[in-house]
Amino acid sequence: MATLQESRGKGVGGKVLEFGIGEVSRRGGILVWCEGRVGAIRFYEEFLFHAIGPTYENTGTGAHRILVRPVTDGV
Repeated sequence: MATLQESRGKGVGGKVLEFGIGEVSRRGGILVWCEGRVGAIRFYEEFLFHAIGPTYENTGTGAHRILVRPVTDGV
């Protein structure tokens, strides 16, 4: 997930992420995961994700980590 530079810091990415987590919950999912850029980990932590495993390089987009969070009824 990414937002245009001019949309960053305005809550757009968070709303998209919350919508996706809610959809996973509605469909009965119990876990959400993503590949997040190392520079975006703090953003994901605000939505209760935590990084697991080592840092790795994605060609063209840089250092990443796997991030996960459980899904609850309350999203």
